[in-house]
Amino acid sequence: RPQRRRPAALLVPGYRALTVFTDDGITRAKGPSRSYDLLKKLEGFACYTTGSVRPMLISTGARAWTADVWRGRAVSLKLYGAKVVVHSLRRTLEGLPPDEAYDALNEVLDVLADLGVRAGSVSSMSWSLWRATLSSPVNISSDPRVSRRALYGARQEAQRPQRVETPVVAVDLMKAYPSSMAGRPYAGLLRRVSPSTRLDPEVAGLVEARVSVPDDAEHPFPPLPKRLAPQMIQWPWGDVEGVWPWGEVVAARELGCDVEVKKVWAPATTLDLFSNWYAYVRRADELAPRGAKLLKAIANNLWGCFAMSGDERATVTWADDLGFEPEIVARPPRRMPHLRTAHVAAETTSRVRVRMLREALYGGVGEPLHVDTDGYLIDARYADRVRVGEGPGQWRIKTRMRVLDLKGPQLYRYLCGEGCGITHEKWHVVAAGIPGDQAREFFDRVRHGFSISYHGLDAVVPSGRELDPVQVALYRSQHDQVHSLAYGDPIGAEVR
Repeated sequence: RPQRRRPAALLVPGYRALTVFTDDGITRAKGPSRSYDLLKKLEGFACYTTGSVRPMLISTGARAWTADVWRGRAVSLKLYGAKVVVHSLRRTLEGLPPDEAYDALNEVLDVLADLGVRAGSVSSMSWSLWRATLSSPVNISSDPRVSRRALYGARQEAQRPQRVETPVVAVDLMKAYPSSMAGRPYAGLLRRVSPSTRLDPEVAGLVEARVSVPDDAEHPFPPLPKRLAPQMIQWPWGDVEGVWPWGEVVAARELGCDVEVKKVWAPATTLDLFSNWYAYVRRADELAPRGAKLLKAIANNLWGCFAMSGDERATVTWADDLGFEPEIVARPPRRMPHLRTAHVAAETTSRVRVRMLREALYGGVGEPLHVDTDGYLIDARYADRVRVGEGPGQWRIKTRMRVLDLKGPQLYRYLCGEGCGITHEKWHVVAAGIPGDQAREFFDRVRHGFSISYHGLDAVVPSGRELDPVQVALYRSQHDQVHSLAYGDPIGAEVR
């Protein structure tokens, strides 16, 4: 039910300085001690930065903070000696002047408070928003030893680095994840059934299988992901063994792959988990005109909440004020209720991958130059082959490009042909997860020829034959180098 909302504070850190936006106005502090004292006054506030929380370390000195870290990423900072916790808004409001960003933040928090959603991290608000849209309790459970094996990230790949001087179009699937979540029911409880069970692609079941993927001209895009290592996957040719959602295995079979089914899990119950939630989040522009981007990010974060795990956690403090000497304490795995809900996340990512496979890679629209999650780049001559629509879950021509400079997966730049370098800055840069000028700098720093994605649930190595451990290690090194260029060195990665 509606609740009284906590006051919010937007923090803008600087070198030994801090600016704070609250309902009382703008307050500035210069010097680490004054910045610390200003932060102490924010007890009881929901505190946020628009981007990473790490720059907060230089406002007061790193010794004033304790970081909660998951998989090498600081998810929150706690001020030493005070009940002040700082969360990131994940760059959703970057680009706005700080005062406008603060107004947008308040708008979103007001909307959420009306549903009884407490101000907190993006993930916690995402989960609470979904729960607020349920009309009754739901029972969701699967064996994590099975369902986590079926969880893979999105497809991300690029043709060789190249400059394309002919027109190119960017095509994407509008609201791909939210619309797929509301499109069909999910399994509430999964149970093991006979291997002879018919695999219905419209049913959210899981299957363990051995699939033979031909390496020939008719199968240029392998259909199934395979896990090579933690947070690293590949789409391979040859014999592939694993666990996948039913729809993905059926799609592979329809493409001519031989499928040997070993084990099958079918829904004992099915649930419409997201219809009410989707009806609500589709109104983001209406509910929060200024903060719609943040509200949409909170909604888009939901599917990943079902895959949250309590491992690879650490607490980090620092022995120096510059943050160069972290003291890392690994925390024991935490048993979370999400442990048994990974099949929901696995089904969600699979639905988007299947649509990309059927409609983009094998949909007769031409061979994509680049693929990333829910969109692809193709030669503009094939644009009329795309079945475009006007609503969520349909394809659209997002961008037309006069010249494309493709560096690698998730990284390219283009000339739009509408005043590039004259009415606005030359070259539009696309770098997954990185905004504006930072994307330009990142593009310039990354060498041509990198071939592995750096942003997403899983790093994706190029499609091909199965790799040996040495090759996997080399790709891991490349990913870590590029990821550090994009986001800085991870904190507490030693706990892995």
